[in-house]
Amino acid sequence: SQNRLFHVHINDNYRIIDDDMPVGTVHWLHYFEFFFWMEKLGYDGWYSIDIYPYRDDPEEACKASACFVNGALKFVNEKLPTDFVTGTEEKFYPDHKTASSDGKSGSADNRP
Repeated sequence: SQNRLFHVHINDNYRIIDDDMPVGTVHWLHYFEFFFWMEKLGYDGWYSIDIYPYRDDPEEACKASACFVNGALKFVNEKLPTDFVTGTEEKFYPDHKTASSDGKSGSADNRP
């Protein structure tokens, strides 16, 4: 397979060090954009939550992160149409196929 990205680990931080904070606690809006582009480009791999809650209850921090990720993905898939931003695939990935009308992703072969 030409697809090289199959796993992404996510957490949040203040961009000074890797704080390993629960996902969406600081840069929540950036995560919406991140998930939009991952969906638009047809990513179907794993998202893993990489956090180390120093002060929070670990189980609750994991639940909060998973809840945020699921909610953000649901929002992106239900509220933002696949043609929200057009032309990017054709410009950067001429062989890329966007999601079909039935909601299933097409192939994304021959990416650089």
